[in-house]
Amino acid sequence: MKKVAVPTDFSECSKNALVYAACLLKEMGGGVLELIHVYMPNIDAEYPAFVPPVNDFIKEKEETLSLFVEGIQHQNLVDESLIKIKQIFVVGFPAEEIYHLSSDYDLIVMGKTGSSNLLDKFLGSVSTTVAQKSKCPVLLIPEDTAFTPIRNIMFGSNYESVKHTTLEKLFVFNNPFNAKLHFVYISDSSSESFQDNVKVIFDEMMNNQWSSTSFEISELKADSVIEGFNQYVDSNSIDLLTLVNIKKSMLEYIFEKSTTKAMAFQIKIPLMIYHL
Repeated sequence: MKKVAVPTDFSECSKNALVYAACLLKEMGGGVLELIHVYMPNIDAEYPAFVPPVNDFIKEKEETLSLFVEGIQHQNLVDESLIKIKQIFVVGFPAEEIYHLSSDYDLIVMGKTGSSNLLDKFLGSVSTTVAQKSKCPVLLIPEDTAFTPIRNIMFGSNYESVKHTTLEKLFVFNNPFNAKLHFVYISDSSSESFQDNVKVIFDEMMNNQWSSTSFEISELKADSVIEGFNQYVDSNSIDLLTLVNIKKSMLEYIFEKSTTKAMAFQIKIPLMIYHL
């Protein structure tokens, strides 16, 4: 993983995500860290005929981005001996522009903020769209979460997400950390059996170079998926939760199964979304 993007709106939340991304990239041996700011000009609905001085606003935002990067460098928040900082300024709708740029990166790291509806409270409106559509993995960082060494990674799965291609991506990501992998199975009466999923995981690990990786496979037993996730995270010192977004969104699956209990769910740890 050598090229990581961090969308920023200059908030403390996005700054925290940047610092987390820089620490993560350093742990992985360094690379390129690109800060993306997407500016969308506002049009006053009461005066639709009024054309604001967009060029002036664009110049101002570009300068703000440059000053933001300079501030990061001045505070020595990024080890520039290992990480090269770049900046990208785009005019448009933030979620759509980030999505279009996503194929250029190995990973997108975003700060998690709250909003109006259920999924938006879980991820944040722009983050929701990017996490579900992105062409590369998306790592969501809760506000005020500091980087800590990754020792335990939880892979929350249903029967559709336990695929050889997904497992390969997870193992490659984990290679620099050599963290213990926790495969936590989400039970569903209409899914394939738990043992079938266990076999896929064992086959992938034992038939490839990952046989030395420490891992654990558990079947989730709880009143709701969200409750089970929280309990497992707390009891196993999980540093990173990973989910897979597939034909039917894993996020939608989780919220459907959790009903009103999802209202109380807050991201406690970084969450990485893979895509199939």
